[in-house]
Amino acid sequence: MFIDPSNLITGMAASAGVSVNRSVDPKKRAAQTDQIRLREKYARILHRALQMEDTHPEMVRKIRESMESGHYDTIEAALEAARVMIQYGI
Repeated sequence: MFIDPSNLITGMAASAGVSVNRSVDPKKRAAQTDQIRLREKYARILHRALQMEDTHPEMVRKIRESMESGHYDTIEAALEAARVMIQYGI
């Protein structure tokens, strides 16, 4: 059985007399879930890459900016990374 936390919050708010109208598109919710999974899965790899700051500071700065902008949090970025891993190996 799946319990949706947003339903619990909405129900508790309604019982307290507070209106919570946060309608989330199911497609958007799925995309957000995918982004969270990508972040969790590749966080360790990206963390190791960021430890290279001593030897390649400019490269690390660019990677950090891309991470903070959300550039790597897309399905397209994951597919490109997979393509490069297949092409060049890990």
